[in-house]
Amino acid sequence: MKKILSIIVTYNGMRNNWIEKCLISLENSSYPNDILVVDNASSDGTVAYIESNFTSVEFIKYENKLGFGAANNLGF
Repeated sequence: MKKILSIIVTYNGMRNNWIEKCLISLENSSYPNDILVVDNASSDGTVAYIESNFTSVEFIKYENKLGFGAANNLGF
């Protein structure tokens, strides 16, 4: 079975726990996937939360906001 790469771009993803819901959904998928999060300078604890609770997630962290398109391109 092939594996896919899920690229998630975040910026302050703690609101309404959307990042948690997204990552849990991907981890529970019946289709195997690797998860890459590209963070756009979140200031709400998103990075620390993911690093503590989702240890299998790969990270690219930026201190400056890149924007959605640029962050996706870097993840790819």
